[in-house]
Amino acid sequence: MSVKFNASDSNKKNSDDNLVPLINVVFLMLIFFMVAGQIRATDAVPITPPDSLSEIKQDESPAIILVSTELGIYLNGDKLKQDELSDRLKQLYLKSEAQDDFLVQISADQDLPVARLQQVFKQVELAGLTRVYLVTKLKQAG
Repeated sequence: MSVKFNASDSNKKNSDDNLVPLINVVFLMLIFFMVAGQIRATDAVPITPPDSLSEIKQDESPAIILVSTELGIYLNGDKLKQDELSDRLKQLYLKSEAQDDFLVQISADQDLPVARLQQVFKQVELAGLTRVYLVTKLKQAG
């Protein structure tokens, strides 16, 4: 009785066994980045908020207004004309389930003229909303 030993079958099995640790490492890295990474939507326009020494942090609000020096006004990612802002804010407020906790977040570019920012605040006031905060970035003291 003769036994045939095929070297190519042995090498194939050996190469498959060597792939198992690689697959395990890739799978563990995938899980790590899924858990550790936070996926968050980016702003519709790039905004550089002004500096502040305040360390108070606010939760995300249902109404996020972005005001860019060149690209205009955005409400929750949709570009608006300034006179449309108060009506859209009223609609968001009326659709909100938690009207008592309704916050308006304004992210304005640090180079935005104050007069233009005051116009945005006026539109928020016309919508009847009083809980408003301006997003700033923390400036290191010193």
